[in-house]
Amino acid sequence: NGVDGAAMVEDPRPIAVIANSLAVQDGVTTGGMTLRVQGPLDKGDMFEQVSRSAVRPGMKVYVGDSVTDLAPMLAADLGVVMGPVSPLMQEVAAKFHLTILPLIAASLHVCRVMGFQQEGGAGGRRRGWSNAGAGVLYVADSWAELAAFLGARFTKDSPLHSSLNPSKRVAQTAERGTEDGDVGVLDPAELALVAVITLPAADESPWEKYLALLKAAVSGGATAVQLRVRSGEAYHKATKRLCQLGESLGALVPVMVQDRSDVALTLSAAAVITHSDDVAHTRKVLGSHCSVGAVVISVEEASHASSHGAICLSVPGVLTLEPEDEQQGVDSPIGCEGLAQICTAVTIPVLAKGGISCVNAAQVIAAGAAGVAVELSLDMDLEDTRENIKDLHAVILKALAERV
Repeated sequence: NGVDGAAMVEDPRPIAVIANSLAVQDGVTTGGMTLRVQGPLDKGDMFEQVSRSAVRPGMKVYVGDSVTDLAPMLAADLGVVMGPVSPLMQEVAAKFHLTILPLIAASLHVCRVMGFQQEGGAGGRRRGWSNAGAGVLYVADSWAELAAFLGARFTKDSPLHSSLNPSKRVAQTAERGTEDGDVGVLDPAELALVAVITLPAADESPWEKYLALLKAAVSGGATAVQLRVRSGEAYHKATKRLCQLGESLGALVPVMVQDRSDVALTLSAAAVITHSDDVAHTRKVLGSHCSVGAVVISVEEASHASSHGAICLSVPGVLTLEPEDEQQGVDSPIGCEGLAQICTAVTIPVLAKGGISCVNAAQVIAAGAAGVAVELSLDMDLEDTRENIKDLHAVILKALAERV
């Protein structure tokens, strides 16, 4: 069967359910069925009729569980696959380059458009949200999860928005976004779980594998992607590949680039992450094209970067050191105590990195981090990556909610 609903995310309204049902006569079921939705074409036609006949505008939602539901799901503002996703659905989605994300990703997108932008750059003007035609579906693990999404109020006062966006930081970073022609800020919710990967050399071939790995991370719940690029590498030779990468990822989550402003501009990235001393210069160079964040390892660097307009901070070597940390001057892990000192010293979101897993992520969030970053490598299995990210994401969201 098919379920078609119309609901305003900021003002829940009655939902119309269209489905096959038992035939009833004189209050007693006859054993027959009232068949209103018998196949893919019926589902598509019925959804279109419901959409056209809506008394008031609202979010159009289609919920299904099979490939026969694909057409109306993709036409809806929100297409939801009631999990678990079948192997056939996964196969068809892969063949037609469709992306399947957890429903929490839709929550983050709606929060950003209808909640966060209301506070920050949108000047109080609320904008509608639709994913129709984007080739993205969302999977719900239960009807209770879907009901919670449909009934939520995605505003600055909603439990979801406040649990993912500490109010003090949202208000102050949104205000900062209006200064000096800055393009605005990243929603702290988008820093909950950042997937980090080092791009290949411009003339290397496995770019498609990198994209597949990043998409697997996003489908598991990664809320942003950070690309580490090789210093001095002539990426102008790979402009087409960069543009394709930016287009594919940018439609799903914010993309950040470490150090290389030229690559960030090519990708149309949301932010460049640079050294704390370079924040002011980088902001001047990029102007209104891209925001700037900073890598910091001390309270002094954090305060300096924040005062010069950084929109977020990345703290490496929190629990363990990684090879590139030595290049950034990290001699030993700073631990949760050092992380807490940095988080306390600034009002912008702080991203923690280095040895963070499901076992210790809650401690890092409790120390004040807005989220964590995890490294990906090309030898990772796609399905393992998706499941590991999904588990870590659940731990992070629980920790964020408990901290409020």
